[in-house]
Amino acid sequence: MPISYLSAAQISALSVTTLQPLSTTQMRSLTATQIGAISNTGIGALAATQVAALSASQVKGLKTSQISHFASSVVFDTAQLVALSGGQVASFSTGQLAALDTTRIGVLASTQLGAISATNLSSLTGTQIGALSATQIRSLNVTQIKGLSAADIGEFSSTQLTAFTATQVGAFATTQLAQFDSVEVAALSVTQVRGLNPLQLRDLDAITFGRLTFTQVGALSATQIGAVTATNLVALAPA
Repeated sequence: MPISYLSAAQISALSVTTLQPLSTTQMRSLTATQIGAISNTGIGALAATQVAALSASQVKGLKTSQISHFASSVVFDTAQLVALSGGQVASFSTGQLAALDTTRIGVLASTQLGAISATNLSSLTGTQIGALSATQIRSLNVTQIKGLSAADIGEFSSTQLTAFTATQVGAFATTQLAQFDSVEVAALSVTQVRGLNPLQLRDLDAITFGRLTFTQVGALSATQIGAVTATNLVALAPA
């Protein structure tokens, strides 16, 4: 009898020793419901080749509790990644996120990236951060941005920094803003600079504030300028 005829209850009862010998053909014959019925222990015992054989439709059946149990050798391909829901991607461990190369990072949808916890997002490497597109960057929520370390912020290129919305810029901590070099600060648009809140402007160190161009400073509102310390105003280069 083909394995595809087994019920979900029967699939969940299969032992590791029964699952491991399954061929890629047999794996492809399982329905999404059957895939979702495999025990966490069974999921952890599957070989990378068995998981690679699963179609986009099949991986949609994976439960979030299953995903974190995959062996470290298992890395979803791009077609599988695209098929996953935000909740499924959110269940990735930091190790599973670290295993995603730049091509895989590049296919993650905004809803998938936005579902990743701030802690897990902060585990991305500099190379992975550098692979984020403008659309992906704009999908990051305030909590995720606040969770990025100063070193993480330093990995963004000036081109990527221009993708942040004014609301996102307003979420940066002053320690994060301090990672922007002169080129990166100069690349910020007037709209982005206007997103800086008074507390950020008040707490900016003189070096970082001094990197603002006259155009950017001129775009600040009266409320924003009112929050700037005398020390920082002195730091501005003379005309």
